[in-house]
Amino acid sequence: MLRILISSLFLGLLAACKMLPGNMRSEVKNSDVLDLIDESTVKFSRTAEGTGGDLSFRMKDKYNCRIQYWSDTLDGNPSPKAPMAIDCPNDGQKSEVQFALENLTPGASLNFRIMLWPRNTSFLANFAYEFAEGGDLARVQTSSLVVSRYVVPRNSNEIYTYQFPSVTNMKSIKDKLQEDLGKRLNTCVEGPGDTQLPYPRFKSVEDAQKRALHGLSKLSTDGFGQGIATVHPFFPTRLTQFFDDVDRQQNWKWSFDWEGRRGGFEVSPPGYLAALTLTDGNTTTDVRNRLLGNALPNIDVSSKPFVLTPSIQFVSDLSSFQLTVKSPDASKTLLRCDFPLKEASLAIPGNSYAKLPAGEYLVTLTLETTQIYARDGAEFPPWVISSQDWSSFKVNKKM
Repeated sequence: MLRILISSLFLGLLAACKMLPGNMRSEVKNSDVLDLIDESTVKFSRTAEGTGGDLSFRMKDKYNCRIQYWSDTLDGNPSPKAPMAIDCPNDGQKSEVQFALENLTPGASLNFRIMLWPRNTSFLANFAYEFAEGGDLARVQTSSLVVSRYVVPRNSNEIYTYQFPSVTNMKSIKDKLQEDLGKRLNTCVEGPGDTQLPYPRFKSVEDAQKRALHGLSKLSTDGFGQGIATVHPFFPTRLTQFFDDVDRQQNWKWSFDWEGRRGGFEVSPPGYLAALTLTDGNTTTDVRNRLLGNALPNIDVSSKPFVLTPSIQFVSDLSSFQLTVKSPDASKTLLRCDFPLKEASLAIPGNSYAKLPAGEYLVTLTLETTQIYARDGAEFPPWVISSQDWSSFKVNKKM
C-alpha cells in the first residue's frame, strides 16, 4: 500500500512538472519554431470533393514531428473534441514531409498543429507551429474589401471594391456571414426571400476622391481562368472578366496592383455543381443543365415531393444550396428553400410542396460558395470571392 502511495505521488509530481512546448532544455532551447520549419512551404490543399487533402511542409533539418488537425465546427471531422494525431513518417530521416488526409468534412475548415523536436530529445521538447485553413482572420484589420462575383454557367466574373465606414476585423466579418447563412438554412419561404449577396457595391462607403475602384488596377487571373479584367462598359466602379474556357484542375491565381504596389494570391477553383439527378418515385432523371435559353428539360412529377441529389466540388465553409420554384416564364418566384451542404439529398418540405397546384414550374438549384482570402500584414485588402453555379429545368406537377 505504501509503495502504491509513493508511486502515485511521484507520478503526480512528474505531471505537475511537465514543461510546455519550447521550454524543455535542449540544443534548441532558445530557438523559435520558425528556426525549425520553413514557413513558406507549409501548404494544405483540398481535393475537388473536399473529403481529402494534402498537407506538406519542409523542415530546416531532420527532426521528429507529429501533426494534429481538427475541424472548426463540432459536426466536422475530425471533431475539435477529438483531434486527429499522426506521427511523421520515416522517423525523422527526411526534412520534407507530406501527409494525405482522408475522411474530411466538405466545407468545414481545418486547424493544424505541427509539432517538431530534435531527434536526440523527447516529444516533451516539441515546438508547435499552428495555422488555420484559410488563415488567421482574427489578426486581420481592414477598412475595405475587394469583392468578386463569379457565375459558373456564364464563365463571367465581376470585381469591385467595398469600403466600410470604419476599420473592422475580418473574423467578425466571417462570423457575420456565417450567422446570416445559418439563419437561412433549413428554411422554405414563399416568394424570393433574401437574394442579395453579401457586400453589394451600392452599400459601399464612397471615399472623398470618389475613386471608382479605390486603388485596384491591372487585374488579371491565371490557372483556373485566364484573362485580363477590364472596366465594365456601363459601370466604372466595376471590373469584368469573361473566360472562353476554364481549367478546374488548377487553382485560381490572381495578380493586380493595389495603390501602385503589385500583389497576388491563389485560391481554390470556384464551387462546381458536377452532377444533379431528380428522383420521383422509382424514376431517376439527369437534370444537370446550364442552358441559358428556354430549351429546358421538362419532367413529369407526382404529387409527392421529388428528391434532388447533387454532386459538388470545391466547396468552402461558406456554402449552401438554394432551391427556387418559379412560374414557367420565370416572372414570379413562388418558393425558395435553403439547404446546408451536409444534406446528401434535397427535397421541398411536404407542406410547402402541397401548396403548389398542378401545373408547370421552373425549378433552379443553385450552389453558392464564398472564399475569403485575408492575410495579416498584406499590402492589399482582403478578398471575398463568391461563386454561383446552377442547374435549371421544368417540372410538370401531376395530382
